[in-house]
Amino acid sequence: MIDTTTSKEELLRIADYCEATVICSFEEEYNPLIGTNRKLELYHITPKKLESLVFSFAGQSIKQINLKVALQKYKAVTKIINN
Repeated sequence: MIDTTTSKEELLRIADYCEATVICSFEEEYNPLIGTNRKLELYHITPKKLESLVFSFAGQSIKQINLKVALQKYKAVTKIINN
């Protein structure tokens, strides 16, 4: 988890360093991230929707939960793309 005061440039440097393939944003407003040297999938979930997503897993075992599938409806319209 990275603080919301982190600049986009620093976030992208961290993503590159960690060889991340996905970034999830948990903010009220969607802020697209552009300008990285790797392709990343971006998901945007408001805090209220995140709470709803977490509660949707109630009563399920870890083997029943597929986070990637659950996140698909929150996929941002644009992808972070190569420069």
